[in-house]
Amino acid sequence: MQMHEGPAITERKGSRCEAARERVAPHRRERSLIHRTTSTGTRSARLPHLTSAHACTPVLWRRSVDRWPIPGASPAPIARETVDVSEQSLLTPPSVTAQRATACRLFVVRHGTTTMNVENRYRGRCDVPLDAQGYQDAVDAARQLSGVGLTAVYCGPLRRTIATAQIIADEARVPDLRILHGLNNVDYGAWEAMTATEAAVFDPEAFELYRTSPSRAVCPQGERLRDAQTRMVEALRLIGSRHAGETVVAVTHAVMIRLAVARLTGVEGENWRIPVGRGSLTHFEVEDGRMVLAELPEGDDVD
Repeated sequence: MQMHEGPAITERKGSRCEAARERVAPHRRERSLIHRTTSTGTRSARLPHLTSAHACTPVLWRRSVDRWPIPGASPAPIARETVDVSEQSLLTPPSVTAQRATACRLFVVRHGTTTMNVENRYRGRCDVPLDAQGYQDAVDAARQLSGVGLTAVYCGPLRRTIATAQIIADEARVPDLRILHGLNNVDYGAWEAMTATEAAVFDPEAFELYRTSPSRAVCPQGERLRDAQTRMVEALRLIGSRHAGETVVAVTHAVMIRLAVARLTGVEGENWRIPVGRGSLTHFEVEDGRMVLAELPEGDDVD
């Protein structure tokens, strides 16, 4: 499979994200062991998360935490090949496959619960892992998707989406995860790790725009929501172009799902923040670059 190098993902050191990570109990921390095979042998490196630099190279990825297997399922594979898809490839012409007159059935899954979800803080690019409930959310999503005939599983580069996607892929017997940076969360900038109340106090005008006008909102020191919306829609169209006539899944974040739905429905104002349950499914149909919202997600979460 051909690899493309994607844009680097950076984290602000010493930010609220770091403080949020320190609050996570050690037994809940998810560790990854990356094994690379070189001309001189195999070497291993323990990493706190899978960065874009590692995602750009085919790797065997082992997780040291329990896989939370689904009862009755076959044992999950030990290793998984992780493939990176660059955002630059979003600009490439549709493949021959995408020109077939058959729609791609695309299920977009919100990742499972994290401690910052429970605290109702903006996660953004903070790389917090799933908590115990988050793994159960992923198992529930995998059960719902077990009979649809998945052929590919995509996810963003953060641990909470990777862990959710891996459980879904294991149940569907899909052999690899495909990291797509267009599915990454909004960069909340200065708002990351804040509650909504704290964000409103930090910048009342920006927060009011975020709440009522996603087409004009900009996170302080962070990302413009319209830019995040565009990369999300382009990422979903890219997936659809690569899997015409197939059923695939993409694991991402609540705000990214809301932005995609708002683009397709033309919703503006406060109503753009639709409920998106953790581990919920949003169903899209993609054909020849056209995307249709087939089914809204379940749940009552508006965090």
